[in-house]
Amino acid sequence: MGGRQNSSVRSFVPITIDSTWIAVDMATVREIGGPVTWIALPTATAALPGVAAWRGRAVAVADLAAVLGAGERLTPPTGRMRTLYLQQGTSTLAVPVDAVREPLTVADSDIRPPRARTESFCTGELDVEGHTTVVVDLVRSWTASVRWFGLSTMPSGRSLTSMCVPAGVSSWPFGTITLPSRCTPIER
Repeated sequence: MGGRQNSSVRSFVPITIDSTWIAVDMATVREIGGPVTWIALPTATAALPGVAAWRGRAVAVADLAAVLGAGERLTPPTGRMRTLYLQQGTSTLAVPVDAVREPLTVADSDIRPPRARTESFCTGELDVEGHTTVVVDLVRSWTASVRWFGLSTMPSGRSLTSMCVPAGVSSWPFGTITLPSRCTPIER
């Protein structure tokens, strides 16, 4: 018991993809929404298959099923029943999930080293409602990928009255967003 008194606590949001339980650090969760409408990008990866509109800008859509091999992969234009919007710095991810459970607070000492998953973004395991739940740090592991797509807010010096259309995409339904250098500006 003495170890627990010195242990810090963290809050997590448990989510599920198919039958896989995942715990996401509550500090990165900005919003929990319903199903998200999104479009696929022709140069996208399975982990980051496209973009969605959120609060007036385009954000990357992350497919946990593709990353974890759990359930069916996302197919545009819709996602799963719920969407977590995760943010780290200026990078935001829309993460469609099957279910979101009640947030919980866990002592660091109750998080054990990961056994079920060995990927770098899997930082531990804990038990939630009788299920082994993988503790993940999704935003940090995908921030580099999101920036590669040019989807995080960056200074560009361009007019905000322009639209951002990634090369090879014929239409972009998100309106005005910040123009990163990997995009072709189109004046409205």
